[in-house]
Amino acid sequence: MAEETGPFAGTETSSATPVKRNEKEGGGKKELDEDEEEEEEEGEDEGGFGLDFVFQDWLDPQTFTNHRANNFDLLGVQVQQGAFCHTKDNDQTGAVVWDDAVMLARHLVARFPASLRGKTVIDLGAGTGFLGLAVAHGCSADVIITDREVMRALIEQNVEVNKACIAAQGGSACFVPHSWGDPLKAGIAEHAPFDIVLASGCIYHEEANPALLKSLRALAGATGDIYVAIDFRFDVTKQDKDDPYAAPVVASFLSQAKSAGLELRELPADESDQGLALAREHVKKSVRIFRGCFL
Repeated sequence: MAEETGPFAGTETSSATPVKRNEKEGGGKKELDEDEEEEEEEGEDEGGFGLDFVFQDWLDPQTFTNHRANNFDLLGVQVQQGAFCHTKDNDQTGAVVWDDAVMLARHLVARFPASLRGKTVIDLGAGTGFLGLAVAHGCSADVIITDREVMRALIEQNVEVNKACIAAQGGSACFVPHSWGDPLKAGIAEHAPFDIVLASGCIYHEEANPALLKSLRALAGATGDIYVAIDFRFDVTKQDKDDPYAAPVVASFLSQAKSAGLELRELPADESDQGLALAREHVKKSVRIFRGCFL
């Protein structure tokens, strides 16, 4: 793979190394491996909750991986990450870069480095904006990055940091707030239907699926291509490890999508980044990429 470049490429503050929360049983309680304890002590100055913060009650700590450095530099763009927390009053899980966004970005940039030039692209539930920014830069596309209003400051900061390098590649990116299921507002409505609609890390609550599908239909219309990336480790409720589609949240989404007329096809390994000769540490096998459109 070609050397990755970007406005902060090679800086000591950037890192694309995934942090995995490996735990072992011992003495009647879970204890971190000694190596991880040393690693965490070295990274204690990262501030706030720390980007290796995990859900303590709602989800198993091993469910998630995210990327430790505050500045995440990959695929020619750099994004600042925020504090990762999830409470009843504050959900900032979108403030970090998740592996499904990384894998979908790698897939699109590797497969369509130039063919998306000038295409209209919208990224739903973008979080840090990494996926949309990577596609704008690597595919020379015009991307609208969306999330809830609460994510505006972080995303607009990341758009500003990467504006010059994206423009140099012939792409563009901007943030427009959008909550799933809401009517399309100015800044989005005039561009619909979009050529490409992206959704990574968006399948996590059954209750949110209908609103997400409503937005997908409004944004893609009958002509837009839809890409959905799902990390199957995200669904801790699944009972059958040999059948990821038994996961209630994922199964519900796929069923509701079909009922809504959205035909999704899972891309086989040779069509996704798992077949692009990536270094082992850059492959997340639990991430599945789907492509589809409304019939």
